[in-house]
Amino acid sequence: MTDIHVRRMTPDDADAVSVLEKRCFSVPWSRASFWEEASQKDACYLVALAGEEIIGYAGVWILGTEGHISNVAVDPAHRGQ
Repeated sequence: MTDIHVRRMTPDDADAVSVLEKRCFSVPWSRASFWEEASQKDACYLVALAGEEIIGYAGVWILGTEGHISNVAVDPAHRGQ
């Protein structure tokens, strides 16, 4: 089993996240819409990686002392691990 690590999403991740979005959702966000959301100052998006492959991501809006989860996806091949 490959180690999984998590880091903050960067603009370079947008293409891989867009592909993952299409695997996970029947009505995926577009690449442009996704990155517009992820790049907002009050948003925090993280990616989960197995080696160098992005296998999941999560986004949250930080609103004062609360967080609002905006999106979560895990590659179907990596779910349940």
